[in-house]
Amino acid sequence: MLSQREREYLRNPGRFSREYARFLRYSIRRKVARLVEDIRLLQGHREFRELLKGLLDIGEELQDADALPWPSRREFEAWLRGSRGYTPQVVASYGRALSLLSRSCQLERSELQAFLSRYGNPKTRNKFICILHRVADYLRETQGLDAGWLYDFKFSKARKVYPKKLPSWQQVIRFYQELQALCEAPPPGLRHREKLSMRLLEMARVSFLGLLSTGWRLWEWLNLRPELLDPETRMVRPPMRVSESTKRAWVSFLTREAWSSLMAYMEAHPPAKTIFMTASSYERLAGKVRQVFSIASKRSGVKITPHLLRSINAYRLGLLGIPDRYVDAFQGRLPPEELARHYTDYSPQAPKSPPPNSGALPNRLQTLQPGQRGGPPGAPDPPIRPRGRSPHNPPRITAHYRKP
Repeated sequence: MLSQREREYLRNPGRFSREYARFLRYSIRRKVARLVEDIRLLQGHREFRELLKGLLDIGEELQDADALPWPSRREFEAWLRGSRGYTPQVVASYGRALSLLSRSCQLERSELQAFLSRYGNPKTRNKFICILHRVADYLRETQGLDAGWLYDFKFSKARKVYPKKLPSWQQVIRFYQELQALCEAPPPGLRHREKLSMRLLEMARVSFLGLLSTGWRLWEWLNLRPELLDPETRMVRPPMRVSESTKRAWVSFLTREAWSSLMAYMEAHPPAKTIFMTASSYERLAGKVRQVFSIASKRSGVKITPHLLRSINAYRLGLLGIPDRYVDAFQGRLPPEELARHYTDYSPQAPKSPPPNSGALPNRLQTLQPGQRGGPPGAPDPPIRPRGRSPHNPPRITAHYRKP
């Protein structure tokens, strides 16, 4: 009944391309449907009932097998929003991945193993495994099906983390100059070939300055609204939906150049609800911004992405002496621990205030030059231990106990 290609696909589905595997599955389903109709006809004749006992045994084995129905995307997304409380962005990402899984393979162990073997990147593989775990929870909670075997797919260990190499400040300036050149005089044929408007080019330039100043994620910046801006301090607040997601965010500030560019953009393109978002969806708009960044990277020879600007922002703030906990808060990495949240002042004025007791240093520390207390010239001075006791250096109290 099955052809040779169909038998090869059932034995090793990973050898075939996605399109050809889809055609083979469709052909096998048609043949199986015809076979089921023939079996129902044979059940009406006594002389053939004994021959059908083997098929009944196979049917019982199929009930105990791992094959399960894929959930529909709409119901799965509604369950993620209601039961798990995921954000719309995460729900849409899970829905797209579920559609890819359901089109590529059946919910069966061997097919899932063949599908996951195509991806060598641990992050991509772990994303699909996380979705399989959520599918197991969905089938157990909504349909009462036991899909615990999906948890047998374990997460891959992440690759070695290598130090990130950031471009120099001169390279960042060269990249920005190329963005300005694209906005002022785009090359002939570029806008028509890449389907880019002048508004998108200007939006990418303003987004570069904004992301470099705030260190935000791209979707946080593109969802910015006019009421979240503070003209007096150039402070910007994240959208409200950020607080409802797994990503936390704090306030941030814009440089003078970024603020003036944002105001000029708002004057040229008056915002309705958000400053940048129009009728286009976020995925399409973010893809266009990344496309402009890619074009500027090729023309300038410096590869910079919107996500890389977060690392550049953190590095520049570190050079200015901003504490690490405030840099993390600027970029949306607020600590969930009680100690860090209750013993750190996260008011917007906190990074500007001087450290406590900054003027209470001993005069001897302020007048000494490097190398005066021994050691080679230019070497850092060893710390000076205060003599005597002070409230900040109490004497150590020890108790002596006598044995009875």
